[in-house]
Amino acid sequence: MFKQERTGLREESFMILKFRSMRVGSEKGPKYTSTNDDRFTPIGKFIRKTRLWMSCPSCGMFWLGI
Repeated sequence: MFKQERTGLREESFMILKFRSMRVGSEKGPKYTSTNDDRFTPIGKFIRKTRLWMSCPSCGMFWLGI
């Protein structure tokens, strides 16, 4: 997980927590993924296997309440 600042309604800033589907630094590897790609995090494997990311792109985000 990592925190990310976003800008919302009326340009108010807020923080969200996001799940990582790929390991840090994975962008240096191959451009495309394969079924058994070792760059996936355990949560990333689950999200991709269940195709959660297609049905709900914002499912991995949580509000921190700012």
